[in-house]
Amino acid sequence: MGTPRPVLHLVREGDDVRMLEIESGRDHTRAMHRFASHRVRALRDLDLSGFVLKKNSPSCGMTRVEVHGDQKAPAKDSRGLFASQLMSTCPNLPVEDEGRLDDAKLRENFIERVFAYRRLRGLFGRRWTNAQLVAFHTAHKLQLIAHAREFCHELGRLVASIDERPRAEICEAYQSGFMAALARPAFRGKIANVLQHAAGHLKKRLDSVSKTELADRIRDYRLSNVPLVVPVTLPARPRAPARSRVPERPDLPRSPPKGTAASQSRLRNCAWERGAGAGRATVRGEPQVFGVSCPRRPHPHSRCARLRSRPRQDGGD
Repeated sequence: MGTPRPVLHLVREGDDVRMLEIESGRDHTRAMHRFASHRVRALRDLDLSGFVLKKNSPSCGMTRVEVHGDQKAPAKDSRGLFASQLMSTCPNLPVEDEGRLDDAKLRENFIERVFAYRRLRGLFGRRWTNAQLVAFHTAHKLQLIAHAREFCHELGRLVASIDERPRAEICEAYQSGFMAALARPAFRGKIANVLQHAAGHLKKRLDSVSKTELADRIRDYRLSNVPLVVPVTLPARPRAPARSRVPERPDLPRSPPKGTAASQSRLRNCAWERGAGAGRATVRGEPQVFGVSCPRRPHPHSRCARLRSRPRQDGGD
């Protein structure tokens, strides 16, 4: 039709929907069907994982496309001709409207379906075994429950009857059921229940503090206080080891009990540094803050420096 193409719209004639030019009334329905059939076959050979369609387009609109008829206001209850051909030929392919991607939840669901469909095609795109299908279903069981529990149970019964049904039937039924389940929206309540179920498998690997923290983050997610990434990544983050308030210095001896000779000798070797503030002392010329060695060297003209250069009176080192 060239660029720019003439303005088109869909017109309902009986049970058929026609694509017509608004100005000339030229009918492009048959040409569009031929183009769509050829193009969809080419796209299927590309092994796509998802497809984004143009909003409100008479050819590519996925939903709520205007269809004109006898009534004054057009009905928004149809799809574009190309979109209909694509979705009927590739029913399991994740397809989304560009306008719906502005919604964060719909966008997240579409991205989730794209990656899941790639994994699904990775399984059934080559020769697969019964054990591989069982492992695939086990790995995605919680994900399916978060979207549609009834689909998960149905797919579980399908996998259990794998030896009683033809492999081609199993392959087709599992793919359609799997993608139909993920097309259902997963709400916070369902996801929080799945997270609590998954946390039960970690009870032997987490201590009591980590269990409490994980339960609190799951509750925060249920109440919409934090995003999903917080409880999901929490078990993978190592907790920092507990530290004492005052780190110990192995090179300094512990203070002996008061009243002993060693205590009196140590007190004689200490001098309070005037003008440096409370809680700061000098032990053998080295500043001390709350019993921890301070890396700051004393000023050369301060009392600390004079004490360091003064010879010892008690014969110590």
